Amino acid sequence: MPSFDGPYASEFRDAWTNYGNPFVHGVIADEEISDAEFAEILARLTTCVEGAGMLVTSHDAHGYRVDMNGRGEDPEPANADLDACDMESGWFPLSIIRAQMQSNPQNEDMNEIMAACMVQNGVVADGYTAKEFARDNPERSFPFLDPKTGDRAFTECQNDPLGLLSGDEK
Repeated sequence: MPSFDGPYASEFRDAWTNYGNPFVHGVIADEEISDAEFAEILARLTTCVEGAGMLVTSHDAHGYRVDMNGRGEDPEPANADLDACDMESGWFPLSIIRAQMQSNPQNEDMNEIMAACMVQNGVVADGYTAKEFARDNPERSFPFLDPKTGDRAFTECQNDPLGLLSGDEK
């Protein structure tokens, strides 16, 4: 195993040890997941899913959608095939690590940056803390000033807590 030492060293060690096949090992050895590597992950996923009789209809940094293509009403066999494809292709865990690296490059404490993002978006009161976020997050019981805008802002903060992907750094 390489001596991972960047901000995502722990995640790369975990991927290497618990989810690694030779393809995953090759991708993460340099502690980066490039656009070309991500395209290969997606191609491998698509090939595997199609081999199981389904179609990948769309994808983004947070997941993908599948047309079950007449696989029947019992989702268990299809879900087992999708889980196997996630692992074989490297989609899991590489897509998750890549999304985290893009939205939080220095791997800052998520409770800290989520609380700050929600305060900055005006959906919780000034002074809302990381400790409060950690308490509220498991049940999604946030003290939103307006529940309608709060839910939307929570999702936006979850996807891009530092504003790096949307271009408006927080």
